This record gives sequence, structure tokens and C-alpha cells, in this order.
Amino acid sequence: MRYIDFRTAIETDLRCHPVGRTWAELRERLALPYDRACPTWTRCLEQEIGLIHVKGEGRALIWRLSERKKNPDLHGPTVQIQKRRCGDPPIAR
Repeated sequence: MRYIDFRTAIETDLRCHPVGRTWAELRERLALPYDRACPTWTRCLEQEIGLIHVKGEGRALIWRLSERKKNPDLHGPTVQIQKRRCGDPPIAR
């Protein structure tokens, strides 16, 4: 899986589910091939799509998108993704 595919899948799912999801929920729902999220990719998601982590129950961290205004120049594929219905599988590239 390439980073762009990972980013698209995470962003699409979190836009459709704004209360957020844990990593385990994202991994299972999106069939991600990783046990843990790559810290480098996670930092990129924080900068590019406004990913934040908030405390959930127990030790869980909830992944969600911040409310900050997004820079559309950074998110060319997002326009295409937003036209899709929530719950549709990510676009294979």
C-alpha cells in the first residue's frame, strides 16, 4: 500500500465518521495491512489532513479530523473523494 492510498482511505473514512475511530477500528474497517500505524505517515496525516488524536476509553486514542480550515491545494484528490458516498470503498489507484 502506498502512502497516498493510506491517506485517502483514512481521510475518506474519518470524513464519513466525524466522531472518529480507534486505530483498531480503522485497520479492521479499511482492511489495512499494518498492525500499527507508521509514525512517519501519522505525522504526515497530521500536517496534510489535520488528523488529531483524542483520548478514548482506557488506553485507546480516537483518530479524527480537526475542524481547522483545510488548504485545498494540498488535497487535490479530496474533491473527488467528497463526491463519493460515505461507506463506499476507497478508490483503487
